[in-house]
Amino acid sequence: MTTNNSKSQTLEESTLPIPSEKLGFLFWQINMQWVRKVNQMVSEHDMTHTQLITLVGTRWLSQNQEEVIQQDLVELVKIDRMLVSKMVKKNVEAGYLAKKSSENDSRVNVLELTEAGHNKIKQVLPVMLQAEQDFFGSLGDQRENLTKQLQSLLHHIEQAMNSSSINTSKQ
Repeated sequence: MTTNNSKSQTLEESTLPIPSEKLGFLFWQINMQWVRKVNQMVSEHDMTHTQLITLVGTRWLSQNQEEVIQQDLVELVKIDRMLVSKMVKKNVEAGYLAKKSSENDSRVNVLELTEAGHNKIKQVLPVMLQAEQDFFGSLGDQRENLTKQLQSLLHHIEQAMNSSSINTSKQ
């Protein structure tokens, strides 16, 4: 019991960091504002940000590879596998995506954009790009630098995660 009391006293006596000075908290707040902004703009087209990202991701992948499977989409958009599955289902139900069996493995479903999916992207992608301009436009000349920094950060995170998963699988 003494240990629990001393831990709680330490927490009570310590000063919590100021949220506006914590990078992770700021990043989370910016991300939440960004998602809110995009959802607000694309909702007029009966879409969500995540639904649009999975649709556009499927299109991009299909331009660069013969077959697109859900795992490819998970790796590209970096969204939880279950959420991608939910968005794929929603896009299939809306008629924007179709699933068919893979020519290489009948157990695997391949995702294909339908004509309605292509049309939806043509309709909604400009809205999302406008949201990006509205949201990040105030950065001016710093925008390109921030983009490069975020790309570098993502690269380092992915390397670290791949390295730790390799180390974990060896044990």
